[in-house]
Amino acid sequence: MFRGRDGYIGAGDREGIEEAINVHLQKKMSFWGRQCGETWGGAPARVGVEDCSRLRKGVCQHYGGKLTTVQGEIVLTGKPELLQFIYDFGLGVRGGQGFGLVEVLNRA
Repeated sequence: MFRGRDGYIGAGDREGIEEAINVHLQKKMSFWGRQCGETWGGAPARVGVEDCSRLRKGVCQHYGGKLTTVQGEIVLTGKPELLQFIYDFGLGVRGGQGFGLVEVLNRA
């Protein structure tokens, strides 16, 4: 799921999704940097969302409750180390609960 300033972001809001991904990316990188002593210097790292037209809203059963999810395909662009970080640590919120799994469909 992608969370923006005013709540959860719909599956078709490319600019909102891109901003949410980058905000969460910065938070995760900062957290893991503090935990592991690794730094990512320079300007804040950003990835781009080229296409999110194949995303859809879904519902997932989670510990007896229901959560709204976003499922489907998204095309990201960015530095390889950032894309690898997203692959390793997930995309969006609730990653610590097992959400945010990323699967690479092809490499351009």
